[in-house]
Amino acid sequence: MIFDEFMWPESAGECLPAGTRMATIQSAQETCNSSAAKRFGDANPEGVHLSIRLAAEANGKRYFVDTDAPAHWRGLIEAICDAAGVDRPIRDEDWDCGELVGRRVLITTDIYTGRDGDKAQVKRWAAPVVATPPAAAVDVITPTPVRPPAVRRTPAQKAAATTHNATTDDIPF
Repeated sequence: MIFDEFMWPESAGECLPAGTRMATIQSAQETCNSSAAKRFGDANPEGVHLSIRLAAEANGKRYFVDTDAPAHWRGLIEAICDAAGVDRPIRDEDWDCGELVGRRVLITTDIYTGRDGDKAQVKRWAAPVVATPPAAAVDVITPTPVRPPAVRRTPAQKAAATTHNATTDDIPF
């Protein structure tokens, strides 16, 4: 067995190009650390966040993108769950972030310059686009009614139409 046949070429230190593409969630775990606590401030003093590693392909290479979702940014965590097709976490109930692993999501990335160089940042999460069934699979197709085109008249025709039945002594107002 030749091991190289089963691997994508990986990008050695390169950044995922900006754009919209499919990605697979490689890992998802709840972590907390002091450096994150400094970034989040008083809203999240323990620095609890959802740490996600994504794998995406671009230009024939495999790229990895690491992203964080702070625990107090509920909207972002819900967007990630919706994109992955996983139930959203419910308040005061235990939630397993491991359900995200292996799911395909559609992401939009941008590039920013960090201390370590250029990095990819996930700007938008979306569910993968599902193809609609062909028209033959639809039970009943009702045609939309076609409205006849409007009759176009010249100003002379409009004036003649208003004075056609009028007598000479009628006041037009």
